[in-house]
Amino acid sequence: MFAISTHKRSWTFNSIQQLQQMRIAANSLFIDKYKPYIESSEQLGVFFTPDEEHLLCRVVSDAGLRFGHDFKPALPPAVRWIAFMYYKRFFLKCSVHEFTPKNVMMACYFLATKVDEFNISTKMFVRYFLSFWPSFIYNG
Repeated sequence: MFAISTHKRSWTFNSIQQLQQMRIAANSLFIDKYKPYIESSEQLGVFFTPDEEHLLCRVVSDAGLRFGHDFKPALPPAVRWIAFMYYKRFFLKCSVHEFTPKNVMMACYFLATKVDEFNISTKMFVRYFLSFWPSFIYNG
């Protein structure tokens, strides 16, 4: 079944360099969209480089893994890794300039609870989210 799945076709990669190229393409696509509005090349320095984007995603994903581990009631490992997988895939196609990684991580967690049929109310999820994140990342 896996051999003919869209998962294999769309989300199996040949090398780390291929992943890096996808991150560079997402970053370049965003910057190219705003180049007409930039007056000097010095202003390009306000954008993250692909490596800086990747570092930011790593920081948020590390905090997100702690979020999943410390969540009460305990999230099953499948929910945590589904969320992590969604998050990593999302930022292969999109730039952190467009979407806040923290919000994407939480959306991925909430979606993963639904996909894995781990029943939790939105109210309970948001309550834990609000109590968790300020201790790791500035909530601005």
